[in-house]
Amino acid sequence: MYYKIFVYAPDIEKTITQIISAAAEAGAGQIGNYSHCAFVHKGWGQWKTGEGATPYHGTVGEVSRMDEVKIEMRCPAECASVVKQAIIDVHPFEEVTIEFIGLAEV
Repeated sequence: MYYKIFVYAPDIEKTITQIISAAAEAGAGQIGNYSHCAFVHKGWGQWKTGEGATPYHGTVGEVSRMDEVKIEMRCPAECASVVKQAIIDVHPFEEVTIEFIGLAEV
């Protein structure tokens, strides 16, 4: 079984490269004889930082917005927890959004 993983991150080339590399080294992004396979969408993220948070960007109590990307990669189910931790370890956000969506086998 495979998952499609989605990771939201700042639109900073170095950060994007670090996240893709960490996920790939942990087992994601392998398609046949190709590794580090990813698709990156550009957009912007919005949030309101709550009390007690230590935001990467923005101010506590205020709505913030910044340029972000959504990184998509394929991940074998047996690597999912290791991939998740590898991403968290290099990600700059205090709260990391990583979504795992199961892929159907046909």
